[in-house]
Amino acid sequence: LYYNGPGGNIWRVPAGGAEGKLVRETGPGVAWTISATGIYILDPHAEGGPCAFFYPFASGARTDSVKLPGPPPAYAASLGALGVSPDGRWLLYSRIDRDEGDIMLVENFR
Repeated sequence: LYYNGPGGNIWRVPAGGAEGKLVRETGPGVAWTISATGIYILDPHAEGGPCAFFYPFASGARTDSVKLPGPPPAYAASLGALGVSPDGRWLLYSRIDRDEGDIMLVENFR
């Protein structure tokens, strides 16, 4: 079982119960998801701007990264909104393109 632990870091614990173990230090504001082969992390505050990273279980060392468009605040409301295809070729994330809303007036509502 993988979970957000102290400081927003990624921890794991066996399903049968035991003490949690730190997997990766990420810090708050980072979205992540688990695949069969590793952990995908979206860090809106990465050096150089928002990036997505992959850390394979086999080595634990970052192997792939991709810079994402938009400013860091665009990803703030997207925490937890990260997914990966079963083959690891597609990464799905959400971000805010604009922050606006419409005011609607409904007349004669019953």
